[in-house]
Amino acid sequence: MIMMIANKIVESGHFPKKENKYIVDTNILIYLYGDGSTKQKNEKKERLSIILANALDIGCDVFIPCTVVSEFINVYHRNYFYKYKKKFNWQDYKRDYRNSKKYLDNNKFLYCTLINNILDRCKLISDGFAEASIEKLMSIDANQDFNDNVLINIANTNDLYIISDDIDTKKIQIK
Repeated sequence: MIMMIANKIVESGHFPKKENKYIVDTNILIYLYGDGSTKQKNEKKERLSIILANALDIGCDVFIPCTVVSEFINVYHRNYFYKYKKKFNWQDYKRDYRNSKKYLDNNKFLYCTLINNILDRCKLISDGFAEASIEKLMSIDANQDFNDNVLINIANTNDLYIISDDIDTKKIQIK
């Protein structure tokens, strides 16, 4: 079995240096920019968010792949749907929520958040899918999923630190 192993994962005590380069996982973006009513206090995510802010403030390169942008949008919408489905009497995500004014309003919010708060400070990075080892990305290990593997592959290929609180990523051994 081939296993993706992250070379560099940011832990709570990490101090950014200007020459460090980072990649941000979806869970940190959801913590920072998700629906405030669904956000729970999480000290580890808060510390990682502070590390991200410090890295940006000192001019480190911080990257985000399309997979993280896509996951951020989808997770935000799913969280919102499940949080408010009873209040708005939604039964089906696609039929009820995706056809609602709330969905359109949330899409506008997400667009503005991505443009004005995330992509104005972070750089998009290619996922390298065409060059990646499909065997590594399609791991059958229960501790990893496809998006985790893509993120790890991007980080390893580009010598980036991963800023993530993903429990699956944390189960992976670090070289």
